[in-house]
Amino acid sequence: MRTQILSLGLIVSIASILAGCDTSIALYYKVNDKVNTALTDDNSPPQRAVPTNVVIDLGNWRLEALSASPNNDFLTLGMFHNNVKEGKLEIYNRFGQSLNRIFDNDDLESMILSSTPVTLTYPDDVAMNPYELGYQNDSILIVHIQPISSIDTITKDVEMKIDLKTQQVVGTPIFFIRTQRPSFPVHPSKTQYNFTVMNGEMFVDGNKILGLPNNIDSNSSTHDEVAVN
Repeated sequence: MRTQILSLGLIVSIASILAGCDTSIALYYKVNDKVNTALTDDNSPPQRAVPTNVVIDLGNWRLEALSASPNNDFLTLGMFHNNVKEGKLEIYNRFGQSLNRIFDNDDLESMILSSTPVTLTYPDDVAMNPYELGYQNDSILIVHIQPISSIDTITKDVEMKIDLKTQQVVGTPIFFIRTQRPSFPVHPSKTQYNFTVMNGEMFVDGNKILGLPNNIDSNSSTHDEVAVN
């Protein structure tokens, strides 16, 4: 994957200009086949945003979900490749400047199997689709995964927790029917305002955010917002 990186110094400068002594919002959003980032002004609610020029090229992968940690230290992308039938997680650092770790399809399967106390096997061609992301706290990622196989109907999805600092599974996976999907914890830094995308444009509490492109993906799982100091 090709990632165009803006230097940390420039990002910090933009954050300082926008935020001052107050709190801004970091925005993460998909445009075409790329994930972009921006920072808002310090109005309440914010009125405009300034892109940071950090661009993550998704290539031929479909973005299923993206989520920033409550303290904005981590950015996680859940992705699926239709052609090769594989899923993966990509873990980035603050603002998505650099890629810390990739959990590929085999990693995800192995993590589920090795942390499950009961005997469990998947078909050889199983594809792990990480379709929803959340956080237990600032460093523990919660990922909901749909195992997919062409030769077998797998009736239950999986909730797995990963400590992004140690890159290890936390606890044991939870298996669930998708119609009974567990809810994610709610974090104040991620729920301060109501961000939505309509007709390719982002709104906060019903008001259009200026300074952003007009072709943002409207899927709620492919944009995220978190307060930063």
